[in-house]
Amino acid sequence: MKTLVAGLAAALILISPLRSHALQFERLAIGDGSVVVVLRGSIIHGDAERLVTFVGGMAKSDRIVALFLDSPGGNVVEAERLANGIAAAKLSVAVAGDSKCASACFLLFAASPRKYAGINALIGVHSASEDGQETLASMGMTTAMARDAAAYGIPSSIIGKMVQATPSRMEWLTPFDFKQMGVTIIPASAPAASASTAASRSVSAPTASVSEPSQASPMIQQGQADRRDWETWFTSLSGDFRDGALYWTGERSKPRPGSCYGPAGQAIGDWTTGCNAAKARLRLSDLRRKTEPDYRTGWNSP
Repeated sequence: MKTLVAGLAAALILISPLRSHALQFERLAIGDGSVVVVLRGSIIHGDAERLVTFVGGMAKSDRIVALFLDSPGGNVVEAERLANGIAAAKLSVAVAGDSKCASACFLLFAASPRKYAGINALIGVHSASEDGQETLASMGMTTAMARDAAAYGIPSSIIGKMVQATPSRMEWLTPFDFKQMGVTIIPASAPAASASTAASRSVSAPTASVSEPSQASPMIQQGQADRRDWETWFTSLSGDFRDGALYWTGERSKPRPGSCYGPAGQAIGDWTTGCNAAKARLRLSDLRRKTEPDYRTGWNSP
């Protein structure tokens, strides 16, 4: 318990939109003495110490098995402290479906040796800012974040997205990025407790696979094949066309997805073309993911 208290970081499982302006902590029991620590909100100075205090007040019989994250980011220095705690304690982290972990929050996600994400989870990166502006100081902070991510084993392609994305533009990670990081996808039908139980089981059997290829049904195999085709196409893109396609991957599962056009309905060059191309390519697979469980399993499998 002392190791967890000394090195604990933050996480959240939240379906409703964020309303808080600082990390809020919650204990969620999932049975047999296992609990997850839920965090929601922006990361501000002092959150690491507050989290240690919160965990220290929990019952000694509680066994923390995972952290659930839903945060738009915040103070980078405080995020580094939280991430260091996650790495030291080797805690599992998860971003539930329809939740977000962006900007400085990504350091918390990156620090964990066991990462989980819901099908509709949004995980994004960009460079640091100072009062919303890119300055010499913020550039130095971006370099520090990139080094932290590299130390946690994050692939250089994802670190490149972090460095290249300006503070005003978020790079949402793709299924291909998740695969590169070894992220385990949580099925959309899994409630919070089930997802947390899966994270708990991984601690004792981290190498267990979701399914063996020889046992996969034809529908699962079709989902796997379609995702491979999508990833092959997406990785061939570049420039504004790729940015438009990437934008649609982050919008397509929302109840009210954004538009591929500008505020006045105008086309925005290659960005709009890429967005519409991704929409057309993903339309059928998105429908099948929502209506065919086996296909969804195949699409989301590593």
